[in-house]
Amino acid sequence: MVVLSKKDKRLLHELDFGARQSAAQIAKKIGVSKAVANYRIKRLEEEGIIKGYYPVLDLAKIGYAFFRVLLRFQNLSPEKEEEIIEHIRKHPSLAWLATLEGGWDVVLVLWAKNTYEFKKDCDRLLGGLAHHIREKYVTVATKIHHFKRNYLYDTKDYDNLVFGDYEHRKQLDSIDYDLLLEIFKNARVPLVQVAHKLGMTANAVSYRLKNLEKEGIILGYRASIDVKKLGYQSFKVFLYTENLTEQNKASLIEYLQLYPNAVYVTEAIGKSDFEFEVHLENNTELYQFMKNMRSEFQGIIADYEIILTYEEHQINYLPAL
Repeated sequence: MVVLSKKDKRLLHELDFGARQSAAQIAKKIGVSKAVANYRIKRLEEEGIIKGYYPVLDLAKIGYAFFRVLLRFQNLSPEKEEEIIEHIRKHPSLAWLATLEGGWDVVLVLWAKNTYEFKKDCDRLLGGLAHHIREKYVTVATKIHHFKRNYLYDTKDYDNLVFGDYEHRKQLDSIDYDLLLEIFKNARVPLVQVAHKLGMTANAVSYRLKNLEKEGIILGYRASIDVKKLGYQSFKVFLYTENLTEQNKASLIEYLQLYPNAVYVTEAIGKSDFEFEVHLENNTELYQFMKNMRSEFQGIIADYEIILTYEEHQINYLPAL
């Protein structure tokens, strides 16, 4: 397990939501030279703590919905399961894929513009696997709240990024899309490199990028961190509620936002009424947290289900136009 220094924590905090900041900007904020900031970033990348950098997009603004599919397999050898994972990973509409421990084996996310498009894609993806699928469950995310990893940085930074603005639609032309493709490869890529790749000037690229941010299509830029290397596990919690009013829901979100180990909250239609993700060192910490949370929200939380995210296999939050 890697132990982070105070400077590393401050650096990672700056890269969380603000991964496009220059080394000079980060250096000034954390009190080191530009050379030292670059060295620390490179070292964290080489150690596998930082796996990459990606933009957080609100693709609801351009007409896409977030469909998640939970799968429980049957009659599978380990080799066949790996083959199925690889088959799913290659699907063009796949946004996210992870293997799980608990009541489900795999979770995948498909982007689609409507339920018909999702059904067609899902049938094409899983149609030949029916005899290996014991159970399948679909949920549709209506809003996703991204929180900073305060537990890693020893901070109380309650800023958040929220996916799910379906009311204010925007158009994404082919140039914007190509720009996003380049940013998705590496959200810290210099604009001059993007400009060269797209045959544009750096000023034109900068203008378009700022416009995507202003319109709320790009919500922020995050570092992808391997929390396992830091001694943490990723737990998904499905809450089953009663008497869930809008006020109660807002209170649940605020409670989790103030909890340093909570990293995502998902409002969804499907398996449960409310979902969230926490990063903790072990099950004991999780059960103690859930005990406290259920006590805090007596009469609202009826039950819950826990899933451990074992390994992420694919992240691609940019559907093909």
